[in-house]
Amino acid sequence: MLLLTDAGIRPTETTRLKIQNVDLKNLFIHLTPDITKTSRSRSLPFSSIVRDVLKKLLEFNKEFWDSDYIFLTECGNTTNTIVFQRRFKVYSNKCNCKITPYQLRHYFGTSYLQNSNGNLLYLQKLMGHSDLKMTKKYVKIDENMLKNNHKIATPLNNIITRNTKVRRLFK
Repeated sequence: MLLLTDAGIRPTETTRLKIQNVDLKNLFIHLTPDITKTSRSRSLPFSSIVRDVLKKLLEFNKEFWDSDYIFLTECGNTTNTIVFQRRFKVYSNKCNCKITPYQLRHYFGTSYLQNSNGNLLYLQKLMGHSDLKMTKKYVKIDENMLKNNHKIATPLNNIITRNTKVRRLFK
């Protein structure tokens, strides 16, 4: 759940992750063409919180299983999207909330856009979309987001803060 929320990775890509795809030192997941839906490689940054959890998972896996894959079944076998989604459902029920992997991907898209002040091109790259139209489907923009982003991005900020004569007119 943390990885999907933090990196916006697809559930299928998550199940295909191997140890060599994760750079714990530099906080990047390197998705190779054999992992991605689009058969194009991309790199996803992730937070130190996710790193710490991944370290624990990798230590656990190493102690009990002999696999290069990160996400395994309870028996130590490689997992697939269906098993991943079922396990996700169990965990979300334990949290007493109904959350799906793709809801977290949508949440990632909307939150990333809001927190990066509207950088849709970066979001497109992170989500692995070849078309901006697809990225837009993952984002919900409400009036508060629009208003807050406008306060930051309005060109008047450049004019008023740089030009003291114009600034005096508004005082």
